[in-house]
Amino acid sequence: MGLPSGRSRVVLIILDGWGERDERWGNLILEADTPVMDALRIRHPHTRLEAAGEAVGLPDTVPGRDGKTVGNSEVGHPHLGAGRVVPSDRLRIERAIADGSFFRNPAFLWAMEGARDDGTRLHLLGIISFYSSHGSVEHLKALLRMAAQVGTPQVYVHGMLGRRGEKPESGAIYVQDVEAECRRLGVGQFVSLIGRFWSLDREGNWDRIEKSYRWLVYGEGRPVTLRRQIQG
Repeated sequence: MGLPSGRSRVVLIILDGWGERDERWGNLILEADTPVMDALRIRHPHTRLEAAGEAVGLPDTVPGRDGKTVGNSEVGHPHLGAGRVVPSDRLRIERAIADGSFFRNPAFLWAMEGARDDGTRLHLLGIISFYSSHGSVEHLKALLRMAAQVGTPQVYVHGMLGRRGEKPESGAIYVQDVEAECRRLGVGQFVSLIGRFWSLDREGNWDRIEKSYRWLVYGEGRPVTLRRQIQG
């Protein structure tokens, strides 16, 4: 069906993975031959949009690293039509940690106080990374601090390692960081670790999902010492 006369068409085209920066080193897009994009840029008005940090609802800072939290399609797409910043769950959590409301969360208090009063174990499952848009190792460390404040003695940590693009050895660094926090607080210990290849698959590889399910529900896995696991 055609549009009424006198009205022009508008097309929204999203090029996932396309970005602009001025530095030439490692900049494949700037080095590539892109005649269509070059022509559009010359002939039509254009501007740039921020694709990282709080501009797309993610934290502006990453502990121990310069630069903002890198965005992705999941946070980028909603901002193209929302007309405002849409805070991600990660940013909302980190703001709650900063203002203290995280530590007054009724659900967290119910679980931690219940485990303390009943003498049962509290299990924490968390992403062991700084750079995931879905979560941060700092969230897990905040839960450990809260458990120490509440007085929950038995806290077991199940870690999901890795993020696409991170160095293979980064997992060991994160684990050691969490271990140091557990020692400082006097609460918490690792009881299992799994890589994102298995636990965060979203391509329908059900053999991987099954391994993750059995890891969580039945405790199935390969017993190793933590030192050997993070070095291997």
